[in-house]
Amino acid sequence: EHAHEYDGEAWHSPGLRVGMLPQEPTLDDGRSVIENILDGVPEQRALLQRFDEINRTLERGESEAEGEGLQRLLGDLERLTEEIDALDCWRLHDHVHAAMSALNCPPAEARPQTL
Repeated sequence: EHAHEYDGEAWHSPGLRVGMLPQEPTLDDGRSVIENILDGVPEQRALLQRFDEINRTLERGESEAEGEGLQRLLGDLERLTEEIDALDCWRLHDHVHAAMSALNCPPAEARPQTL
């Protein structure tokens, strides 16, 4: 009776990302549950990985971390920090664990083939 009131369109706020989570996701049995889940946030993971790479380069004092290279790396770190802050990536694992708990997922370190 009320079907005519809906036209099948959905709207969301600008900047909101919408994804689909299949009921039966394809999992890599050789990786843990959390590793499989983290595949769903590649942008955030890439930002954190690059941040860590730059810090390791600076820590080791590699030639890339001298002169103009140092300025470039520090500029990259500043940009990455802003992006990481904006996406709240510092708490990525907290958010993922909270979602896993809410969805009643298996333990993070479990392997899919044993479930």
